[in-house]
Amino acid sequence: MPSAAKPLGEQTLLLLRAVGQEAELMAALRQLGASVLHIPVLEIQPPASYDALDAALHRLNGYQWLLFTSPNGVSRFSMRAAELGIVINAGALGQIQVCAIGPATRAEAEAHGIHVHLLPEEHVAEGLVASFAGVDLRGMRVLLPRAAAGRDVAPEALRALGASVDVVEAYRTGMPTAAEARIQSLLESGQRVDWVLFSSGSTVKNFLAAGGRPLLNRAKALSIGPATTEVMRRHGLDPALECEHHSGEGLVKALSGAGGMAGSHASMEDSAGAAQ
Repeated sequence: MPSAAKPLGEQTLLLLRAVGQEAELMAALRQLGASVLHIPVLEIQPPASYDALDAALHRLNGYQWLLFTSPNGVSRFSMRAAELGIVINAGALGQIQVCAIGPATRAEAEAHGIHVHLLPEEHVAEGLVASFAGVDLRGMRVLLPRAAAGRDVAPEALRALGASVDVVEAYRTGMPTAAEARIQSLLESGQRVDWVLFSSGSTVKNFLAAGGRPLLNRAKALSIGPATTEVMRRHGLDPALECEHHSGEGLVKALSGAGGMAGSHASMEDSAGAAQ
């Protein structure tokens, strides 16, 4: 039975994060009593070409701001810099200011020796834009290394504030070859799943592409934040729960408070209406 110490007791959670990004979150959820399944529907892949990223790294001192919107953006940017023999740390960046969209991204930056000067209160693109409200960006050059496909809210808004924004592909996301077979095996097993945890729009799209939609007839969906919820709704799904803080820690906190929701397996499709 769930208890104050184990609010997720007797609940089974399905985590969809990429390999290498799941261990800390799984440990935290298990400490709260949950049984955690991990079927990665994402894998981080190299960019289609390193040309744009390499060019940006070689002219890094021409930027006034460096903007990171995910831990993957930080790690792939730093990894490529190391391969090119370019030092990326607080000393080497000099006068370049760094903005990280949330605590996990800041932690990854700091792990690579990068000091973060600006952290938005709201850890989504709109919050990032709001954090620049008091910054004069006219004539400033901003570098944003990110995934191949990403939301354009931040770069477009920063350009509207007068900045010149270079968006470069630092990595891309794909679906592991085993994802579809593992999702189908879970469906066929009939194993109970109480929650499916969506940590990005890509996890939503890949989970559905792997045939996971029927699982949401008996499990509830958690969204890590508004951008992920937006993708869910475009695909005819509605989250039973959206995290207030858009991070792994926020996900754990949200589920801890939702421990009493176990046992209700209403269809997400029923609550979302017709799928697009």
